[in-house]
Amino acid sequence: MKAGQRRSQAGRGKPALVSPEKQDFLVDVIVRRDRANEGMGRAEIITMLETLCPNLSAAQCKQAFKKI
Repeated sequence: MKAGQRRSQAGRGKPALVSPEKQDFLVDVIVRRDRANEGMGRAEIITMLETLCPNLSAAQCKQAFKKI
């Protein structure tokens, strides 16, 4: 590696449990609800995440929400 070059961050760490598309969708829903003064609570967001990703456990959904 030459001086001044950075290493790529791609491929480091565990893969995301929730796809970037689903993350974007979830964030869009949260923002839209907030703009309409119908904000979502943490429990409601995690429940929605469980619906979007039925293959994940409740604990995995909670952890995934922390990383979004």
